[in-house]
Amino acid sequence: MAALRRAVRGFFSTYYEDEANALIERIRSTVKGDVRVTRSNVVPELYYVEIRLGDNASREEAERLAARLRELLLEADTVYGVKVYTVGFQG
Repeated sequence: MAALRRAVRGFFSTYYEDEANALIERIRSTVKGDVRVTRSNVVPELYYVEIRLGDNASREEAERLAARLRELLLEADTVYGVKVYTVGFQG
């Protein structure tokens, strides 16, 4: 059976592409893990962030990272619609 892997996922919206790009770079430079960012094809103001953690990541580590990601997103004045959560999946 495959190991349980953990990830932190987040969504945010902004009308300012330059500020979104700066925020994404700040996230990549601040957090550890494989950071993947996708922009919605339907709603261009919506961004999706996924940070995959290592195989040995604990639930507590994922929760700490989720809190840090939430802080980073909420620090930006032009960001709204923030949602951050942790997931566990077989991989």
